[in-house]
Amino acid sequence: GVALDRPGAAAGQRHGVWEAAFWTAPLTAAALLAAARLPGGVLRGALRLRAAGGSAWVSAAAPVPSHLPSVAAIVLAIALGGAAWRLASLALRLRRLAQIRTRAKGTAGSLAGLPVRLSEEVGSPLLAGLRRPEILLPVRFGARDAAEAAALVCRHEAAHARRGDNLRLLLEEVAAAIFWFNPILPAIRSRLSAAREEVCDGLAVAGLAPHERRLYARSLLDCLAARASTLPATGLIGLNRRSTTMRIDAILTPKPHRRRTALAGGLLTVLAASATAAVALAAAQLPGDRPAAKFGPIDVTADQITVDKGRHTALYTGNASVSGVTKATMDGLFIDGRPATEADLTKLPQARFATIKATFNPNGHELDRLDLRTKAATPN
Repeated sequence: GVALDRPGAAAGQRHGVWEAAFWTAPLTAAALLAAARLPGGVLRGALRLRAAGGSAWVSAAAPVPSHLPSVAAIVLAIALGGAAWRLASLALRLRRLAQIRTRAKGTAGSLAGLPVRLSEEVGSPLLAGLRRPEILLPVRFGARDAAEAAALVCRHEAAHARRGDNLRLLLEEVAAAIFWFNPILPAIRSRLSAAREEVCDGLAVAGLAPHERRLYARSLLDCLAARASTLPATGLIGLNRRSTTMRIDAILTPKPHRRRTALAGGLLTVLAASATAAVALAAAQLPGDRPAAKFGPIDVTADQITVDKGRHTALYTGNASVSGVTKATMDGLFIDGRPATEADLTKLPQARFATIKATFNPNGHELDRLDLRTKAATPN
């Protein structure tokens, strides 16, 4: 995106790249959450292990349940708390915009096909509303000598309305609130806003005479002197002021845009590939189509524990025993190579085995299967 953010580059092309860059993180996260809910067995529970006669628990799978919240739970709580705060702030700003719109003064007609109202509470022109948008102009545009400038800036807001930018802006506000902890999104959004304003500038000044372009640029500079609006509505100056020089230059001295199609296509391909790779990597951590054991908390004791991280297995030998298996969680339990039955469960807590082999899924944190051997032999 930065490679395309140069004077003379096509604003529409830059906007497309920055928009794709902005939505890569939220949509990838949504895809990961959807993949986690796809049909397929997912192990629930943990295996708790200890050596026979020992007092210390050995965690070979998921952590032993504790009364203290896990680090993941704390991080998730902070993320959700921040998102709730940001969404509440967005709701308040939407309410304030609605109140400003209600208090605005009506005018005798419309400009650029949209109703126009004057407001003392806005410093620069805004497009307010989703289904029936209206243009809110500062009261200074109500003077007779400002009629031509008002008509020009309304062309800009009308371009926002035709493109449905208010809906885009609202969706971006929601995504930015939910992913407030992502430090890259604000920078991308700033560039996206600047490119969007340039696109609407181009639509507004298309076919205008040079003196009209100068008047439009002067109106833009006048609005920059006002305080930037934080209302969730598209406006003449947007959320970014660093691109002002590029915008003024494009307005006053229009030049042929250089469409860097190959570069833009390459950037979009990289974004798509990175998102797809993230989803594929996460999907690889989920159980496949094979049935997965639904173990609950299971206690295993043995004289000796041997863990093979490469094969994702743990072997318990010498006076080994297992308890905690129930009828609802016995899927995946095998005794001497055969699936365990309900009759086995009644004798299981008192039984002693030569070996017990635990097999975990590839990420090493979920128990897939337990193989119990009554005689010393290599477990299958």
